[in-house]
Amino acid sequence: MMNYYASRKCHQQWRLLTSKLKNLLATGDFASLAPDQQTKLTRSLHRLWQRMRQFQSHRQLRRALGVAAVLLGLGAGSALRAQPVFAEPALNPFGLTTVPELALSTFVDIDGDGDLDIVSVEYTDGANPDEPEQTLLFIENQSTNGTDPVFAERVNDFAGLVLDPTTTYISPTFGDLDGDGDLDLLIATYAPGANDIYYYENIGTAAAPAFAEPVANAFGLDQNFDNNDGGIIHLADTDADGDLDLVSGYYAYDYDTEITTFGIGLVENTGTPTDPAFAPGQILTTAVPEGQINSLIFDVADIDGDGDLDVLGTSNFDYYEFTQNLVFYENTGTAEAMNLAEPVLDPFGLENSMLQGLITPVLLGDLDNDGDVDILLQNVYDPLTETLSWYYYENTTMVGTRDRPEWAASARVFPAVSTGQYRLEVSSTAAQAFFTLRVFNASGQLLEQRQLPGATFLQADLDLTNQPAGTYLVQLQSPTGQWVQRVVKQ
Repeated sequence: MMNYYASRKCHQQWRLLTSKLKNLLATGDFASLAPDQQTKLTRSLHRLWQRMRQFQSHRQLRRALGVAAVLLGLGAGSALRAQPVFAEPALNPFGLTTVPELALSTFVDIDGDGDLDIVSVEYTDGANPDEPEQTLLFIENQSTNGTDPVFAERVNDFAGLVLDPTTTYISPTFGDLDGDGDLDLLIATYAPGANDIYYYENIGTAAAPAFAEPVANAFGLDQNFDNNDGGIIHLADTDADGDLDLVSGYYAYDYDTEITTFGIGLVENTGTPTDPAFAPGQILTTAVPEGQINSLIFDVADIDGDGDLDVLGTSNFDYYEFTQNLVFYENTGTAEAMNLAEPVLDPFGLENSMLQGLITPVLLGDLDNDGDVDILLQNVYDPLTETLSWYYYENTTMVGTRDRPEWAASARVFPAVSTGQYRLEVSSTAAQAFFTLRVFNASGQLLEQRQLPGATFLQADLDLTNQPAGTYLVQLQSPTGQWVQRVVKQ
């Protein structure tokens, strides 16, 4: 009986809110609302959509939303929150080769040429804390067109950095922490009861990095969650305030119950894009798909294309069995407030029957420059050759081609190549209710989102001056559809 009344109440709220939003959009009044009112209505719609999924199909929900579907990141005719579609996995693509040693890697456009390179911490004698012989590897993407990656031979001791043999390093991550236009480096480390994060300031340029001596736990960085251990780290703007926060792995062991807990934590940057200051860490989730897991290696990106950052990782469930599962934590919050849902095993129909390994990192980024997030897995074990391979899942979702509106033919951002200043122009035969402008970097990170007034002719300026050199995706949306264009910042 309670379920019946809960369902009825949810349906009533859904009908009232969707009717109100469709009316606001149809009359153009939504664009004139204050930003906090727009955000409040959009969040309410998002929460109700999540609840309504248990009562109605996607098609029914989309039909009820009408033009209001654009507030959840899609044009009016698109499948609501369409799930990404991935191709069958490809073994060792783009010149990547099998390797004998474990490594933990990240995507980064470290040379500012508009494509994603790979930087790794490789364990040359295995991941043994007593013998932590490690090197910082660089695998340059030498693509000539930005859409067909070509990875070069591996280079040891990237940028002249030699890792201290007495320290166990875990994972690297890059971001412009000091707002000077180049990418700085953080590397997490591991020691029982201590998880220092080393900061290497980039004192070179966006195209030719050079790093200063490391500083431990700069800017108040602290990975000790409730006196427990951290792990994998990723820099990302989780609250859309323009500075980089730290998403971290979480690990705790209870000696009384002999239970190990893995999870995901957040260290918020409460400073500014040029002067970071990190608050104490908070645990986002310790939810796991089933039972007790033995690892959680993940990356952060907007993998479902709804404008906020999700988490995709790998995990195994038995110390004596090396089968890995893909684990997806959808962000059911917003771009401003991350909230991770219960994890889902093997999402999006991803084929994982061949996934074996002790530690299998996930790298998320737009490798083929088509505007969506692809997946690269590392350290996939082949028991026949006893080597570690790469597996690539191309995201084949058609970004920017769904619901192509008539105004898309006139839309343009110019110049296509600039040092940071751009102008967007678009004209339409019929005035649009409003436009939503979004800017993403090559890793799929949402950098900017703003509402623009509806008009038959629209101009807007874009400023990427404080962003690193590289390729960026500009997305424009109205209730009738969406359009995307790539630009390059030198």
